[in-house]
Amino acid sequence: MGFGVPLFKALAEITSSTALADYWIYAGYLGIRGESPKGWVDGSDAMNQKIMGVLSQFLPNDDFIVLDLKITVPPKGEPQSECRVNGQVSNKVTQELLKLDWPRNSAAYMFKQAFVLKRKPPQAPH
Repeated sequence: MGFGVPLFKALAEITSSTALADYWIYAGYLGIRGESPKGWVDGSDAMNQKIMGVLSQFLPNDDFIVLDLKITVPPKGEPQSECRVNGQVSNKVTQELLKLDWPRNSAAYMFKQAFVLKRKPPQAPH
C-alpha cells in the first residue's frame, strides 16, 4: 500500500511541510505507471494540498487517517479510480478525486499515492 514511510514519519512526530486544518499530511512516494503527466501531478506540496483540499470534508474525524489513492487517466474518456480510507473503499472520496482536472497524455497513466494524516496536537492556552 506504500504508506510505510509516511506512517513512520507521523509516528516519529516529524513536522510535515503540508498541513490541512487540524492535520499534518504525510505523503508516501508518488507512483506513476506509464508516461509521467505534465502539469500539477508532480509530487509537490502544492499537489498534495490540491488533492487534500477536495477530499478533506469527506474524511473521518480520526487521529490517524490512511488514504490509498489510485486513478487511471486515459488519453480520452473518463478516468477510473479506487480510493481507500483506513483500508475501506470509499465511493465518495473516489468521486471527489475524479472531479480534479487530471492532466492527459497521449497514452493512459496510473497515479498511485498513499497519505497518512495525523491530527495536530492541541494548542496550549496562552
